[in-house]
Amino acid sequence: MSTSYSFPDDLRALQLEILRVRAAYEEHCRTLPWSVDPMIGVTYERPLAGGRTEPVIDPDSPGFTPEQIEADRTFRSKIVALTVAIYAHPWWAELPMGKGVGARTALKHVDDEQPAAEPASSD
Repeated sequence: MSTSYSFPDDLRALQLEILRVRAAYEEHCRTLPWSVDPMIGVTYERPLAGGRTEPVIDPDSPGFTPEQIEADRTFRSKIVALTVAIYAHPWWAELPMGKGVGARTALKHVDDEQPAAEPASSD
């Protein structure tokens, strides 16, 4: 980023929280069956480069359990609430016209910032 922004601590905290929740949600999704509802498995050919194909076999899906459905709803609700809180934060109104996209992009990378290294002590 060529421009540096002084994001308020609460906005930075919201962004870091949404990144944490999204990562947890993605991890949760990796544990789920491929279908929400019980479904019979399918077999099909996946196209590959060079006109080749490979067989793909998706086994029967037992569907989501009530606990998995509730966890999914909880994650989605948290993500929506955090998105709204970030979008509606009053700091955005302070930006000059035309700077919003760059600032939003920079905020999305707030987790990339590395803390300053502490000087080594010479004992």
